[in-house]
Amino acid sequence: RPALQILLTLPHPVVLLWGEEDPLLPCSFGFLVNKIRPNTPFFLIKGAKHNPAHSKPLIFSDALVQSLDSLSKLPRNNYQLPVCQDCK
Repeated sequence: RPALQILLTLPHPVVLLWGEEDPLLPCSFGFLVNKIRPNTPFFLIKGAKHNPAHSKPLIFSDALVQSLDSLSKLPRNNYQLPVCQDCK
């Protein structure tokens, strides 16, 4: 599973905002990542599919705000956030 390997080796915090009815990556995958990386905030969005920002935008935005708040409380173990190359 390349996606799992990527999520497990990222040096910076990860937030999981998951659609409960995702047909491409079932929520069991999100639970597995959360179990392996226990400090990973995991938000399961009921009734959402693969793109919860589209199918449940209000719930998604609330979960995003909560996730950013939870990330701000984690220690910053000297990680560097990736820089957007297109933003320069």
